[in-house]
Parts: sequence; structure tokens; C-alpha cells
Amino acid sequence: MRSIEGAMRSIGARMETDFEGQKDNIRKNGIVFASPVLRNSIIGGLEIRTKRGSAENLVVIGCACFGTALPLRSYCLLLQRLGVDYVFLEKEYCCGAPLLHSAVLQGQDAHAVDDAIQEFMGLNVSQARERGVKNILYFCIWCAYLGKRFFSNCGINQMYAFDILPERLAKADLRLDMAIGYFGGLSHRRPVYVPDQDFDLNWSSYLGLLEQVKGLRVVKIPKYCCQVAPQAIFDRAKKEGVNTLVVDCIVCYGNLVRKAARMAPGMRVKYLTDVLLAALEHDERVLDYL
Repeated sequence: MRSIEGAMRSIGARMETDFEGQKDNIRKNGIVFASPVLRNSIIGGLEIRTKRGSAENLVVIGCACFGTALPLRSYCLLLQRLGVDYVFLEKEYCCGAPLLHSAVLQGQDAHAVDDAIQEFMGLNVSQARERGVKNILYFCIWCAYLGKRFFSNCGINQMYAFDILPERLAKADLRLDMAIGYFGGLSHRRPVYVPDQDFDLNWSSYLGLLEQVKGLRVVKIPKYCCQVAPQAIFDRAKKEGVNTLVVDCIVCYGNLVRKAARMAPGMRVKYLTDVLLAALEHDERVLDYL
């Protein structure tokens, strides 16, 4: 923890622990855990070329995703391959999930941070309107849940990153001769983001994208928690005879890819868009470069 905070201070960012400090940090830096300079440098290093000016789609990356930059690259490469125009924001604001986590852990009323969440996400929505955006594509599930909860009636579609793909891939020639273990997302923290439990993300449609790939054998892995029981996930995949684990939640990806080398040597953890890019090329070897 000290080394992380030291690195953050060196680039002008801080990990605040008090509520007001966190809010001030977000107002200043936009996202948590990194300065705007670091964020834009990471994006530039991925060689992602977004459209300038107006676009139909805005990809909101989210501050939880900068430790998982490679899936972001494969997602954007897939959008480009499918001809989907999209933009990023020069200064993107945190959805407020870290504030919500802090409130829950400290025993506070989660609704106490609603105003802050709406303030920060509202800044992203305002920028989206200025650029003529019709769909906001949230790369992080936490952002997606909060966007749908607070801004579903704002006039801009609030979508999880994969929601745009089924229609675009409906007639695609997807082929891949291999077997994978599919670990589907299901946020065990969803009650925090969606207290009324009146909606969820369309997880079945994301699995449907894999089931659309000809020649691909998809083994469903039970939905253990990726934080509490990662070993159970890896053990089940090995028991099913697969050495490639595919996930459709960036948080699950981050947790599992960091633990695979220690807990399951030889197991590949791949993001959903990695497999879809390989399926478009009809070549499993594409996975080695993503």
C-alpha cells in the first residue's frame, strides 16, 4: 500500500481515505488512483486511435480498469474492426463507486453518497451531450450499474460495454476450434449499486456471443466469487479439461489474471473480446498476441 501511494504522489495523485478528500481528489483528477497525465499516457501507449469530435458512442473506461489495459485495447480493436465509431473523454470523472465502497465499509448510509455519484457521472453525461453521443459504453461493471441506476432517463443510452456487440456480430462469420471455460460475470456487490434489485446486466447475451462461434466448445464455470474463491474457479476449469478461462467482467479479469500464475500455472485468462477477435480471424493464435 505504501509503495502504491508513493507512486501516486510522484505523479500528482493521492489515495484519500476520508469522504471529503475523495471527492476533492475526483474533482481535481477526474478518476481515482491516477492523474489525468498518467491516464492519457496509458491510453496513448495502447495505440488506440479514437475518433475526434462528435461520435455516436462514448467509451467510459473507469478508474478500476487501468490495471487491466490489455482488455481495453482488445475491446477497442474489436469496435474498430466492426466499424463502430467511438470517443474517449479528455477528462473522465469517476463514477463514485470508491465513495460508495467506503460508506458501506464504514457503516454509513450508502444513500449519503448519491449526490456525489450524480455530480461526477453527470459531468461525463454533460460532455457526452456536447459531442453528440447517443450511447455511453461503460467498460467497468460498477460504472455501468451506477449509470443505469441514476441516468437511465437522461436521453443517452447507458450501456455495459458488451451491450453494443450482439447486433453488430449477428451476421459475422465467427469460427474457432478450441475449448474454453466461461466464467460469467455476476457482481456479488450488486445490492450496493442496485439496492432495489430491479435490474441487472444482460449476462446471458454476452455468453450468447461465445455460443455463436462455430467450433468453440464453451464450458460454463459455476459463479464462485472471483475474490473469495478464485482457486475454486481455476480448479473447476482444470477439472473440465480446459486451460483457457474467458471472462466478461473487467473486475473478475483483473482478479483472476493476477492470481493465475500462482494458483493455476498454465491457465490462460482471457477477456471476452480477445476470443471474439480470434474468432473473426478463425485463428486461436491471435490469443497469444492479446
